[in-house]
Amino acid sequence: MTGLRTNLCSAALAAWMAFAGAHTGMAQTSRENIRVFYVPIGMETLKPVTSENIEKRGRACLIEATGAIKEIRKILAEAQPPARPEQRFTNTTVRVKIAEAQHTAGRQDVIALVEDDGLSRIGDKDYVLSRERLLRLKRLIESSCP
Repeated sequence: MTGLRTNLCSAALAAWMAFAGAHTGMAQTSRENIRVFYVPIGMETLKPVTSENIEKRGRACLIEATGAIKEIRKILAEAQPPARPEQRFTNTTVRVKIAEAQHTAGRQDVIALVEDDGLSRIGDKDYVLSRERLLRLKRLIESSCP
């Protein structure tokens, strides 16, 4: 009976960890570096900034600080599902692209995309960051990416 209970507890813990990683789009791995592509939040642009062109149009930086990465994970985990149908990620005002620092099989694993108004694509789902969380993310990126 003890072995069964241990296996059930282990399975429950593994399921919770998988959920937490899936919601943030960030797998819990030993790699603690992320690459951020950034156009300042609140900056107006003449042409759309998309997930495809932000790497060329924005700044890039590597964040290696474990505390900053944990804070980014926390902010992304606090994102809420859209409350209204029109709150959908549009891929036209992207200001932040967060990706694994290591490339996998020649491609970069995108963790999250955040638009100027807080609309976000985390993993393969749409979320909304509150104004407060968006400003926290802005301050964190600006202090981590000089």
